[in-house]
Amino acid sequence: MRKYILTVVLIISSFSIFSQTKGELYTRYEIDSLKRIMPDLRDSARIDCLNTLAYKYYYLDMNWKEYLDSSGPFSIMANKEAEQIGYKKGLGFSYLRLATLEKWKNDIHKEKFRKSNAALLVTWEKYLRLAILIGEQINNYEIIGKAYAGLFQKTWANSDSVTVKNNFKKAVYFLELAGKQSPTSSYRDNDFTTCKGCEGNELWLGGIYTGFAFMYGDEGNWVTALTYMKSAMAYYEKVADKEKLADAYLKLSDIFFRTSDYNAAVEACKRSISFYHEIGNMGAEIAGYTVLSKMFEIQGDFENGVEYGKKNILLSEKFVKSNTTARGGSRAAGQTFFWMCRLYKIAGDYETALEIIRKGRSYYPTPIDSISKANWTAEIGDVHRLMR
Repeated sequence: MRKYILTVVLIISSFSIFSQTKGELYTRYEIDSLKRIMPDLRDSARIDCLNTLAYKYYYLDMNWKEYLDSSGPFSIMANKEAEQIGYKKGLGFSYLRLATLEKWKNDIHKEKFRKSNAALLVTWEKYLRLAILIGEQINNYEIIGKAYAGLFQKTWANSDSVTVKNNFKKAVYFLELAGKQSPTSSYRDNDFTTCKGCEGNELWLGGIYTGFAFMYGDEGNWVTALTYMKSAMAYYEKVADKEKLADAYLKLSDIFFRTSDYNAAVEACKRSISFYHEIGNMGAEIAGYTVLSKMFEIQGDFENGVEYGKKNILLSEKFVKSNTTARGGSRAAGQTFFWMCRLYKIAGDYETALEIIRKGRSYYPTPIDSISKANWTAEIGDVHRLMR
């Protein structure tokens, strides 16, 4: 089963750099606008602008280095200038930004060396503690709640369950209070909700409940994970955030699958695909179809697997032809053919399986990366084995 979640993560991550939603395009427009007005701003208004710029880069599909290079300078400037003029609100939010930078640096280290960097973990927590201190001084529940949410994330893999759950409870407590405390100036974080009947804190709470669902999932406690995932989705539904709902339904599908509720898993995955289609995120839509194909393959459901596999192949072909970034192929595009090949192996049609996996080779990245090469060579080798 752990192999299944790894596949899901790889599928989603391999498309993230190619999917540019309307929301992302608008965020890029906002970033350009803020950069234009920043030279004319002074004091707290300038610091608010710097903090906003640093935060908005978080909402773009970027790799770690791009994020650090883009968000980092604005975070550092905001922190330095807020300290110079004693603007505590700007200082508190800048500490949250700097903490995020340390987190991403640690993520880079973990990917490269397969372990966390102790010094980065210390600095990450230091900035979060400083944010809490500032938040308490100015009675800003949003800063405090987000800092505890960061501590929850930081301690998740490195602390005992009591500490992790305590940080989660504090994050929820203060983020709930933050909804009753409107921003005291025009400055608002990118995920402050302004819909009718909303309190402004819905996306913050949805995010922390999603994180807790993932934590219980990692522990294998899928019943509790389902409870928290449904709590998160209630907030996303309230604000009608289709992108968040699409991601949430894909996670919900994984939870249902692990509890052997295959029908619910399939329906949740279809809902996810529908939302991705509606917001125009073709890359994520293909990722959803690929997860669906995997579920049908595992269940041995050849008929449905092939039906949705064909849709995914057509979508992948369209995506690669229309997307300049993806024209060199991508891992997830190649995996579309990988799962179709496996379905035809189930049916015993090895000739068609061989034809499909051969065609899929050109949809993997060029030059091919090690994971894609391993997937493709193992699969075509297995088809040849079956054909003796």
